[in-house]
Amino acid sequence: MVKPEGADFEAKPDPAGAYAGDHCMALWVRDAKGGRCGIRQGGLGVVKGKEYAGYAILANIGKPAPVEIHLAWGEGPGDGETVIIRNVGPRYRKYPFRFRAGATTDSARLSLSLSGPASLWVGCLSLMPADNRKGMRPDTLALIKKLAPPITRWPGGNFVSGYNWKDGIGERDRRPPRWERAWSAVESNDFGIDEFMVFCSEIRTEAYIAVNTGLGSVEEAVEQLEYVSGPVRTRWGGERARNGHAKPYRVVWWGIGNEMYGHWQLGSVPVEQYAVRNNAFVTAMRAKDPRIKIIAVGSPGGWNDVILPACAKHMDLLSGHHYTLRHMNMPFSPEDAEKYRNNFPEYSASVANGVRHLVTDMRERLGTGKPETDRVRLAVDEWGLVRDWDQRPDDLGIGSFETYYPLGDTIAIARGLHEILRSADIIAMANWAQTVNVIGLIKTSRTH
Repeated sequence: MVKPEGADFEAKPDPAGAYAGDHCMALWVRDAKGGRCGIRQGGLGVVKGKEYAGYAILANIGKPAPVEIHLAWGEGPGDGETVIIRNVGPRYRKYPFRFRAGATTDSARLSLSLSGPASLWVGCLSLMPADNRKGMRPDTLALIKKLAPPITRWPGGNFVSGYNWKDGIGERDRRPPRWERAWSAVESNDFGIDEFMVFCSEIRTEAYIAVNTGLGSVEEAVEQLEYVSGPVRTRWGGERARNGHAKPYRVVWWGIGNEMYGHWQLGSVPVEQYAVRNNAFVTAMRAKDPRIKIIAVGSPGGWNDVILPACAKHMDLLSGHHYTLRHMNMPFSPEDAEKYRNNFPEYSASVANGVRHLVTDMRERLGTGKPETDRVRLAVDEWGLVRDWDQRPDDLGIGSFETYYPLGDTIAIARGLHEILRSADIIAMANWAQTVNVIGLIKTSRTH
């Protein structure tokens, strides 16, 4: 919040002006004391000479006052650009603006302020690089295209058990933000199912969608399937068409939840209950679209003892996840490097051994003479090498990306990948987790 000394000003959520979700940001300026009152976001990355496109969705229910939107890339009076928006009325309206950055920095600031008495509702304030491709970064898309993933899983792991796909459709700025309980963060819902399908088209990757079997219902999954693949005459196929996508997406691969055996998973259940849940979801979804292929939640040992015989008729693949977890200081000290070298043979083998464990468990369950069981294969739809689940790009900084995964990790991962390839009779699909950031293959900063 920006508030000159002595100013009579409040910035707070107001449910009366809710534009998306439960409230909007309300700016009540009664006396600005000759300064400017408003809100500001720092820590933005901009590149010198690059253009940035934005917009504000505003309504003024009080005395009219000009609204100033300012992008600052430095501390001096000339280190920024300002746009003045006048005649903001009592009904929400979108006001576009553009800036061209005068310097490269990771600490630019975007502010919205008023100098006179006003009662302003802010429904949305957005700023993005003008060269974005449908909301996505072109530099990152280019790298993903080089990877050429044949299939991409979404919305992924623990997140899915608290996700309502309906929050992520329709006009983007009207979508409700939600508190995301799996990773304790606000989910804006800017990237929903339509954006994912646009991404798949852009990258030329096949879509694999996981449904919410944690806190979600069978009905929600069936409606999601209808939204994705139903004709426009159906309730949710028509909704997809109204959102600008008349042609059905025809997604084939569907996952029935994620790691439902884990205490960390929202809505996790005992294996017997998951077996019933899996079969109920699949029966209802196949009644809607019999062409779909199903991936059930698997885990070596006792879980698979129950799931495979109980659910074989209601799956095509059984999932198995494997991570090799190694905490290390980054960048390496000489002592760290020596320890890494000394332990490398055992460490690099651990990735392949983890994959082999999944395969061995699956092989032991095949050859039963039951066609529905023997046809099932394995989907290693999460595997990877973890340094730190909670490491963020901001912690790394430009120049340290190359130290996050030491070169030796290439060999460790290659051993895991070769194990997957050698087991292609059992493993029908394998998905590295994840694509960008966290433990991903691509690391991004604000600008690089």
